Amino acid sequence: PKSIHFKWKLDEMTSSILIMELDSNSDGKIDYKENKFIEHEYFSMFIPYSYYTFIFVKGKRQKTRPKNFQASIENNRLCYAFDIDLEADLKDVYFEFGDPDFFNAMILKKEFVDAQGINTKVTGVDKDFYYGYKLEFK
Repeated sequence: PKSIHFKWKLDEMTSSILIMELDSNSDGKIDYKENKFIEHEYFSMFIPYSYYTFIFVKGKRQKTRPKNFQASIENNRLCYAFDIDLEADLKDVYFEFGDPDFFNAMILKKEFVDAQGINTKVTGVDKDFYYGYKLEFK
């Protein structure tokens, strides 16, 4: 399978609050024990929301199953990184990102995407009651 790597960078204010709480030894890094705690107590809470990452293969929505979760602190920002395996050819896949429940704001710009030589297209998606983003591979 192909693996797509995702990285979320949280905003400055949220990061500063969470880093104070989650970097329990205050060393400016997320160690193994802290990472497992974050994955279990914070990242897993996004399961009911499909991690705000909606995967479509040939137009049919697939289940979002992240693996290899890793939290980190980069430039005073908390980051969550994870992989998602795909069994399909990338030309048959697109992703939509958004929060229909209005808990989180997110931004996706083309310059945030590193597709390692694969052409991508990022567009806004108006879902009537919320706004999201679509990432396609060309």
